[in-house]
Amino acid sequence: MIIEISIIGFFQSLLKTFMFLNGQYEIKTLLECVKIAFIILPFSMFITYFILHYFFQPRPSLPKPTIQPLKPKDKRIIFKDDQQTTKLIVDENNLLYVQSQDNYIAVHYLLDKIVKKKLIRNTLKNISKDIGEGILIKVHRSYLVNISQLSSFQKEGKKHWIYLNSLPNDPIPVSSTYIKAVEEKLS
Repeated sequence: MIIEISIIGFFQSLLKTFMFLNGQYEIKTLLECVKIAFIILPFSMFITYFILHYFFQPRPSLPKPTIQPLKPKDKRIIFKDDQQTTKLIVDENNLLYVQSQDNYIAVHYLLDKIVKKKLIRNTLKNISKDIGEGILIKVHRSYLVNISQLSSFQKEGKKHWIYLNSLPNDPIPVSSTYIKAVEEKLS
């Protein structure tokens, strides 16, 4: 509409200019202006329709995502990298232990009764903060172990080891700093 009004205004001023220059209305000049107006008018109407249709058409609203709460028995642990991007989601019962490896952590877990390992760029300190003390216990400066997976505690000379239910042949070292905490969890 605005475009049409401006085009009509343009042609009116064009007519007034011709009238001022010639001092009279010339039919030939008037017909040329009308001819140009009829050529441009459909294009201006199309542009106006397109603008009105595109900008003022109601947009369909996106469906709201449904969030399903986790069931109590479906406790999952989310492991994120140092950029806070989710890299691994493990069921609490399938998590075995987390081991520090330089700037990475190795998450050892069960998948269909097979032990899997996933490297994630993060630190044990960040993981223990995110997950909390209830699930994992620190047994060594390089190890966090799932409490529900602990099976036995052994002392061999000055060294201490723990064994997990799912890994009976792979002992995990326990440093002297964490011996009391491990003994309390096992009792």
